[in-house]
Amino acid sequence: MQINAATSMWLNIAYIILTAIGTGTLSLTGIVDAQQATQIVAFAGLLAGIINIVMHAYSSSAPGPAAPADPPVVRAAERVAALSADANPAIIAQTKAAATAAVAAHTP
Repeated sequence: MQINAATSMWLNIAYIILTAIGTGTLSLTGIVDAQQATQIVAFAGLLAGIINIVMHAYSSSAPGPAAPADPPVVRAAERVAALSADANPAIIAQTKAAATAAVAAHTP
């Protein structure tokens, strides 16, 4: 499950704006009265939290109940990333070769 790139961009923009309002970084002084500002800040913080949860849920490579398993290329890359710095050079070479083969075989 992934979010369309354009949708993701707009969600990121909304998140940044709502976070700025919710944390007081973006001041509402002179725009609305203090009571309205308090309500807007609280609502913006709530919306930013919801957007953050949605974006994390749809950008995670960890499969959820409705998500398909990660493709072989992702699993191969994770195995390369999991190699320790002091791993056996033969194991490193073998893992990298398997990842290269997975990339070559991958069709987006």
